[in-house]
Formats: sequence, C-alpha cells, structure tokens
Amino acid sequence: MNYPFSYFLKDGTIGFYRSAQILNIIIYDRSQGSPVFHNIYTLVTLQERAGTPLNLIRYGTQKPLSIDKQRSLMITYQDVEVDTILELYHSLAKRGVWHQPQSDTPLSLEKLTALSPVFVSRNPIPPIHSGIKNPFRHCQYLFEFYASKKTVFESFSESQQQKITEWVMKHLPIDLQRLTDRWGNIIFQLPVTLLKVEERGSSKSNTKKNIEIAWHPKIGDNVPEISIVTVASYDQTIHGYGESIGTHPLHEIEMGSTEGLISTTVKRNSDNLILYEDTASLMKQLTFNMNIASSKKRKVQVEIGKKGMLKDYYIDLHHVESPTVIGNQLKWKERVAKRQHEESVKKLELEKSFIQYGSNGKKDRDKALSDIRSLIQTYGGNGVYLWDPFCDGNDILNTLYFNNSYGVPLKVITSFSKGRIKMLTDEQGNYSGTFEERRQEIIDQLVTKSNHEGVQLEIRCQYAEHGWKFHDRFLLFPGNPPAVWSLGTSLNSIGSSHSILLKVEHAQPVINTFIDLWDELEEVVIWPPKPDI
Repeated sequence: MNYPFSYFLKDGTIGFYRSAQILNIIIYDRSQGSPVFHNIYTLVTLQERAGTPLNLIRYGTQKPLSIDKQRSLMITYQDVEVDTILELYHSLAKRGVWHQPQSDTPLSLEKLTALSPVFVSRNPIPPIHSGIKNPFRHCQYLFEFYASKKTVFESFSESQQQKITEWVMKHLPIDLQRLTDRWGNIIFQLPVTLLKVEERGSSKSNTKKNIEIAWHPKIGDNVPEISIVTVASYDQTIHGYGESIGTHPLHEIEMGSTEGLISTTVKRNSDNLILYEDTASLMKQLTFNMNIASSKKRKVQVEIGKKGMLKDYYIDLHHVESPTVIGNQLKWKERVAKRQHEESVKKLELEKSFIQYGSNGKKDRDKALSDIRSLIQTYGGNGVYLWDPFCDGNDILNTLYFNNSYGVPLKVITSFSKGRIKMLTDEQGNYSGTFEERRQEIIDQLVTKSNHEGVQLEIRCQYAEHGWKFHDRFLLFPGNPPAVWSLGTSLNSIGSSHSILLKVEHAQPVINTFIDLWDELEEVVIWPPKPDI
C-alpha cells in the first residue's frame, strides 16, 4: 500500500471517482474577537457520482448548537471536484493548511501528523466504522491526518463533550463519543468500488467455497489478474486454507474445511493492492421457532396509585412449539462450544466482568471489597465515580480511598429520603433521621478516619427537590475508554448476600447520566464540608 495519494485517485486503481463530498464538523469560536472556525472532525469521501452543485457550502442543520456564550457547533457539506481534493491534500500535507473553495478563511487546525494509509475491511467491524460513510457497502482505503494533542477536545467539559456527541449523532451517523481519539482529525475516505464480491458455499462439496467477482463496467475487457486467499479458523486454530489466481469471474476454492469463520482476501497481482477483505461463516444450520397464537387471554389486575385502584390488563398468549432444526451441528463442535462457554465464564470472573457473591448463602464480603479495590486501582487513573443511594463515609473509605492514583477526582452521589430514615434507624430507634444529622455523620466518618493525602473527593446528595431519585448502584471510571460496573447492591452490604458485580457493556451513557445528575446537585454538597463546620 506504499503508493502516493494521487495513485489511488486514478481511474481504475480502486474506483472511478468523479467528485468528493467534504463533511465538516466545526466549532464557531467568538471568544477572541474575530471569529475562528476550529476543526472538530472533517471527513472527505470520494464518490462516483458527479457532485451537484460543485463548491456550494451547505449547512447540515437549520441552526448551530450553542455550546456556551462564545462557541457554537456547525455541520457543513460541500461537493468538490477530484482535482480540488488533490490540491487540498497536498496543501495539508506540505503546509498544514486547509482552505476549502468559497470559504473566507482557512479552517483552524491543530498540528496534524500524516498517518500511513490503511485498508478497512467490512468485517470484523473496526471502531473507525463509526466515523465514515456507508462502511458496509464497500471496503475502504483511509488517509488520515492525526491531531495528537486534542487541545479543542480537552477545552470542553465532560457535559459539553456529551452535548456535542449527542447532537452530532442526532444529525449524522457519526459517533464522536466512540471516536474521542479522532477529534481534530481530517480523514480521506476512498471506497473500493472497482469490484463486487459474492461469497457462498459450494453445492458440490462442504469443503469448497465459491467466490464470484463482478468488475466495474468501466473495466471492460481489461480485467486484472487477482489472487484470492481464503482461511477458515475455529477455536483459535486454522482448519482450512485455499487460494485461486486468475482473471476468471468464478473461483471454486478447495479449502479442506469450511468450519468456523472464513476470511477472504482479494489482491490485484500487478501492484499487490488489496481490493477486498471480509470475514464471515457459511450457514450450515438453521433453527426455526414457531409460536401459535392462542384464542385465550390472561387477565391481570394491577393496583394503580396510592388509593389502590384496580386496572385490568389482558395478555395475548401463544403456544411455544419445539424448534425445527435444519442441518446438523458436528458433535465435536458441540463439545468445543461447551468448553468455550465454560472458559468465557471463568475469563469474565478473572477480569471481574462478571462475579457472583453469596451463592448458597456463602459470605463473600471480604472478597467483594477486595475485587472492588482491585478495579479501582486498575481503572481509576482518571478518577472514580460512585453512584450508590445508601453509601456513607465508611463505604467510601473502604473503597475509593484505596485508589493509589494521586489527586484524581473522586465523585460520589448518595441520596436521602424518608425511606432511608427507616432503614438507617437502629432497633432502639436511636437515629432520628434528619438530613443534617446524616450529613454530619458522613463528615465525621471521613474527618476522623483518614489524613486524606492525595484525595480529591466530593460528595453530593440527591435530596428532596434536588435532582431525581435513582435505584441502581454503579462504580464508574471516566476516561478513554470509559468503564462502568453495576454493583448489584449497595456497598454497605455487597458480598453479605447474593449479588452480582457486572461490567456494563455501554459505559459512556451511564457516565453521561451520572454527570447530568451531578450537575443538578450543586446545592447539596456533603463533602468537602463547609468552612463553618
């Protein structure tokens, strides 16, 4: 792939491009008097259709998104000629300048580094799919200019970053939340439209795979010689391999085995350029589930509201039939699948992605606290957030204070309500349960039990009209990438009875919601204590 950018733009290299679309996500900054347009993300996509009208800058939304009093976010589109893209690329590569046609001023860029071109397959799905156009239609070549410092990105607060990413997702299929490492970058996307590839199993043999190549109509009779390599892998071993060379459209490839995932690579021999790569498995077994609707309904009466008014619900029922299976699963694969499942459970426990405590009445509190402290020390380099309605000073000392990263933010949201008063009153009724008493209790616990060296702790409380009620308990780690664990129960009881420590698959939305509630609780700060306390 060690060819210049201009080589890929030539007709017949990987496509026949006639125009390009420039997508800009821009910050309009008025903080320094004269307006400045900062690049948040620019994507240049080559296309085979003729852009119309050329060079006209179009806005992607009716109005910008206001970030603060001085800055707002804009989305613009512009179709330009291929020659214009070549000029913009060389201007960026040689002088670090990006000045689009009909734009009054150049785009304000951070210092950019040109990365080596990369080939992006359709599968497996890489993160960059979240930032390019129609990634599943074709394979792609990407030329990227990378902003290392991310100065503009870091100038925004976490809530502002969230606001930006959500607004962009509302208008574009681009997930800047997932691509925080790409803020400030400029990416040239070159889809490989030179060929279409159809992959299927062979009707003659279950050890063969058919690959059919359909070339771009403009290729005509000048069909290039290609090499096709197929590799079948299962359980981290290679089960089959095959290859074919030639200009013929249908390649029947003997692989020896087609079990597992099959990666297929198509390469043009004249310049060793990859034109296609995909990974998938052949369908060898189908399972059908048939449900037959019942004429009868289930009636359920549910109490509604404080007065206990009854409301009737009628549930549509269906009969569940035994599944119909077409095709056979190999016996050895059933055994392997069982072993893989057992291994995955053990791996999740080892990584603390899934741990059960208190099974069969076992007391696991020491182990639970040890696991949580281990998570905090492993992932807490950018800070730790605790979201637990029942946590107190002792719970915080028992967990967050074990973070060995000096001076990172430790944020805690707890809560106080009438329901908590009953739970926190002892058998003798010694705890009267006022909010101020609870607040002072947490302060006393923290003041007397640590020297707070290197601790940057703040505790806020959901109370009365402040914020909104919550139930679930989470341990959150901001950063790139973010991570969140669901605690299953409050820290004051974790491990004492059955509960599950579970890693949350989509961490950032949980962190975003924590920040939303955090911002609403500015008036209910428990720690650090007020100076008069």
